[in-house]
Order: sequence, then C-alpha cells, then structure tokens
Amino acid sequence: MTTLYLRLGGREKMRRFALILLNQMSHDDILAEELDRIERSWLADRLESLLVFVFGGSPYYEGNSIRRDFQPLLTTDHHYNRFANHFHTALQAHSVEPALCSESQAVIELMRDYVLERQLA
Repeated sequence: MTTLYLRLGGREKMRRFALILLNQMSHDDILAEELDRIERSWLADRLESLLVFVFGGSPYYEGNSIRRDFQPLLTTDHHYNRFANHFHTALQAHSVEPALCSESQAVIELMRDYVLERQLA
C-alpha cells in the first residue's frame, strides 16, 4: 500500500505545505504572536519533518520530541484547531482531492493529544 506521504506528493510537497502553513500562521492573529518567538527557518524544518513522519515518509522524527518542538506554538486546543485549519487550507491550495484531505486531517487530529501532552490511554 502506498503511504499517505507518497500520495500527497513526497518531500517536496511536505516542504511546500510547511511553508504555506508558516505563511498562513504568520497572518493568524492568534498564532502570529507565538510564531514571532520562534526562528522561522528552524520551524519550517520542524514542520517538514513532522509532516514527513506522520504521513509515513520516515519511520523516525528528525529532531527533538514532537512535544518539545511544537509546545511553544501549539499550547491549547484553540491553537491546535487553528493549525489544523491552516493545514487544511494548505492542502486545498495544492488541489489535493477531498478524500486525501480528509485522511490527512485525520492524521493531524491523531497528533493532537500527543502534541498537547495529554495523558494517552
């Protein structure tokens, strides 16, 4: 079975999605304040690594723990909801088919409790 990573377009698309996400979040009145505290090129690399990992492009996340990398930016459900919405917009900007968008959004949603450091069952 082909991974979601490959069906979305591989590393090049992950990089584009990461850059679109950063751009959208920098214009988001809630997330922009948090973004200003984080070095952009570092965050672009972290976002790309996260997307590659969660969509099946690599069995390893390259960096610190996902929690540590994204804790300064995604601190609450409200922040995470905005991130997920911006990701959906990034998918639509690349004309990703609706079924693939839904599958991708489901994966992003599965990460919520982990990133927000909730007790996992």
